[in-house]
Amino acid sequence: MQEQLTFDFETLEQLADKTQHLFFVRHGEYSGKDLDTWGREQIDSIARQIKETVWELRDGIYICCSTAPRAEQSAEIIARKLGVDQFERNKKLWTEDNCLPKDLINHVDTITNEQLKTNSAVIIVAHYELGKSYPTHILKTRLKQEGSIRLLGKGEGAHFDLRDNTYRILSPT
Repeated sequence: MQEQLTFDFETLEQLADKTQHLFFVRHGEYSGKDLDTWGREQIDSIARQIKETVWELRDGIYICCSTAPRAEQSAEIIARKLGVDQFERNKKLWTEDNCLPKDLINHVDTITNEQLKTNSAVIIVAHYELGKSYPTHILKTRLKQEGSIRLLGKGEGAHFDLRDNTYRILSPT
């Protein structure tokens, strides 16, 4: 039996006239524990695309990443490009071995809901395990659209415009 996933729509609907963006970014390519040169270039490209979308929101941007070095390095590149001084490191976002903990999607929803109360953009930087299900979860629960979002490759992202109920895939250019 599948567990029912919930999203706090009332809180978000109170902010309906406020521009809100949710980004999910999968860390870039890496060697060992660290981003390699291509991984840094991938994330720099994604960060430029995010900046083009949210450049005017500099004070209203929240970034949260896994504590894995490759995710932290990806978040650092994004934060630097956006002029954000700090970001949160969350050890629950570090997934591996193709295993998605049962409560992780609800945990990320809780972070997102709380941060969208005071921020116009939330950026989550994590791994394959969350990336294969969280973007589709947002598509279905928040945007109320059927279907699925393809698996994001390393160094790719998904951008959800929560006011306009649209999404797009961000790929390195």
